[in-house]
Amino acid sequence: MKSNFKTIAFLKRLAAAQPAWALLLLLGMGFAVFVGCNAKTPFDSGYSGPYSAPNTVPNRKLVCDFETGLPSINGNLMEMSNAPSYVLKTAGSVTAVNNFPANVVLAFAGIMAGGANGSSYAFQVVGTLTDQGTSTYPAIDLEAPIEGGNLYDGSFFTGVKFYMKIANDDQTTKRTFSVPVYQTQGSPQGGCVGGNAGGCYDNFAFDISAGTGGQWKLFNIPYTSLAQAYAGVKTVPPTFSGANLQQILWLQWEESRNNTAGTSHIDFWVDDIELFQ
Repeated sequence: MKSNFKTIAFLKRLAAAQPAWALLLLLGMGFAVFVGCNAKTPFDSGYSGPYSAPNTVPNRKLVCDFETGLPSINGNLMEMSNAPSYVLKTAGSVTAVNNFPANVVLAFAGIMAGGANGSSYAFQVVGTLTDQGTSTYPAIDLEAPIEGGNLYDGSFFTGVKFYMKIANDDQTTKRTFSVPVYQTQGSPQGGCVGGNAGGCYDNFAFDISAGTGGQWKLFNIPYTSLAQAYAGVKTVPPTFSGANLQQILWLQWEESRNNTAGTSHIDFWVDDIELFQ
């Protein structure tokens, strides 16, 4: 590189005496220096991997840590299907979803001070859930729609990690982390038809019913640890890979009583949601 800069300086001086041909040589040398010292990175070349996502600024692995005081999902999260930028097209927001208003009463769902590892904020869900034991399976869901409800391609990564705190006064009996995908989610977001008989809502899940002892706990969940809970109707492929991995609708934390009659208090927190390689 030093010899190239010396040559350019020489040509600049020479241009005062012979401007025409010296300028041509200078432009040619400048182009050669540009090409030689600025090799394209995978992100601007359209190369689809494999390579390591940057782990500095912006963080390409972070889904949401709530430190802005907002539930917004990080728009710089790596997405394989969106070349050449590999960032999200339409980032969503973490939201508590109550599909059973007759059974679930939300007292609070939003950003609260006191996150994991001494961080400022986390997302908390508080309320009550009543199950009549009539096979309706009422539940409360905390959803992170990475691509704003559209399909997210998570195939660059190999797993999900997050911190979760299930308070000691949380009385629910069934708790899961799951990933609804196009093949398991019913209309209108997904393509599953036939309701429960067609295998709808049988998402790829990981059981966290044991709780966290009222403390923050880190969960590192490889994709290979996720499996359909019922698997009466298998997806194609039957594992969380291939098309399933490329058609993620959202990440989901769910609490219920699993069809056991009674009423439970709900109180859980989620923080520092990331994907990992």
